[in-house]
Amino acid sequence: MNVHVGSAGVQEHGCLALMNIAAEAHTGNRINVATAGGIDSVVAALNAHAGSAAVQKHGCWALFVVSLADENKVKVATAGGIEAIVAALRAHVGSAEVQKNGCMALYTISCAEANLARLAAAGAADSVANLAADPILSPLVAKLRSRTKGRRPTDVATSE
Repeated sequence: MNVHVGSAGVQEHGCLALMNIAAEAHTGNRINVATAGGIDSVVAALNAHAGSAAVQKHGCWALFVVSLADENKVKVATAGGIEAIVAALRAHVGSAEVQKNGCMALYTISCAEANLARLAAAGAADSVANLAADPILSPLVAKLRSRTKGRRPTDVATSE
């Protein structure tokens, strides 16, 4: 992924591969993906290919799966994952898969207290507001809103 940053196809398949590795039943693979630079690679792919719904879909899902390991939630945030996911949600409002995957990723990342100010600063709750009527995602949207309510963007520096 690092060699072919300009190729959306390589980035899409790279995100998909990292997601599949991290999706194994044990947390070890999720930690290994993070340790090997997988989080940074996925965030770079999301940022480099903001217009590709396929890269955004797989990248958001990869960050969701990696962040299922508690150790990785803050790593995703400090790598710029929150901002990249929010940008994906805003750029691909018409893609149900990007919306679902991004919402799931933000919710999981929000389970780490240290990430809440950064989520608020990035406008995470607003970026998933259109999913409030979704019967499956609405509880996640409500919890994300509740967790970030009252957080100020200035809290980001003190939360790291």
